[in-house]
Amino acid sequence: MGSGSLTHNLREIFDGSAASATYAAEFTEWVRRRVQERDLAGLIDYRRRAPHALRAHPTEEHFLPLLIALGASEDADEVTVVEGGMTYGVLSMESYLFRKTASQGPGSPALPIF
Repeated sequence: MGSGSLTHNLREIFDGSAASATYAAEFTEWVRRRVQERDLAGLIDYRRRAPHALRAHPTEEHFLPLLIALGASEDADEVTVVEGGMTYGVLSMESYLFRKTASQGPGSPALPIF
């Protein structure tokens, strides 16, 4: 299990500038595609490659759990997007479930979720 927020710029909430920021949606979509494609290199280098990365994550501690959860999964795992909506216009609550498929064996648990 990993925990964080897919976007995490609390300053914009507290300073009142958080009116439905499109940057958060663009960053979320970029991450979603990279997770579904299992683009580890892109996700690891997200600060330079992702649109609005520094604004979406002024600090990294809430993004890094995604990399740990993804790293603990296997290439054959099914990726499910758990859409969590956008809180306060800037906090994407999207999550990802990495689940063993039936072909990976009976009783395989769903591990991990971010």
